[in-house]
Amino acid sequence: MKKSVLKILAMAEVVESKLPKDIKQKHLEYIKEKADPYQCIGYILDGKFYNLNEAGKLELKRRFVKEIDETKRKEIMSHVGKSAGGLAAAGGVGYHLISGGKIMPVSFLVHIAKYYAGGFVLWATYRWIRSWFDKCSKACGTLKINDAERQMCMKKCKEQYEKKMIELTKKAYKIKKTGKKLSKEESDKIKKQIKK
Repeated sequence: MKKSVLKILAMAEVVESKLPKDIKQKHLEYIKEKADPYQCIGYILDGKFYNLNEAGKLELKRRFVKEIDETKRKEIMSHVGKSAGGLAAAGGVGYHLISGGKIMPVSFLVHIAKYYAGGFVLWATYRWIRSWFDKCSKACGTLKINDAERQMCMKKCKEQYEKKMIELTKKAYKIKKTGKKLSKEESDKIKKQIKK
């Protein structure tokens, strides 16, 4: 991505943030005058300016690319979910016409509404079933529209999960390194942490 595009995205993050006006102004000026692409990426992802070494820059770039891919997937799924009702409506109306149904204003509109509602039921069922297996989906609103607020909630929830898994992995590595055997209680405690 070009440096100018990253600067624009970082500035948009500043404008949408809940920072005081004077701090927003300082951040906007810094981005415009001094920020390099990696500082812009850091601000877009975390709302912070980083001074990183090469390894840190690679990690930040990896996270950014992953976030872009995830956002594109969510946008596509959102469009698919919204259009599922329309596809069901079109199919239902087509079936109605093929089977000899007439185009009468009231009954025709009733058929469109019925099949569109059927598509919504399919979308709602998909979200409901997904919430059984994905705690983030459940916590951020099972049937909530996939807007920016829900996506931010999902992002924060997944980041918390990743941090917890990293901590547990480090703990497991320390246990393995020391050769210590865990008691039943300690083992159960770690299993509960993983399930949360």
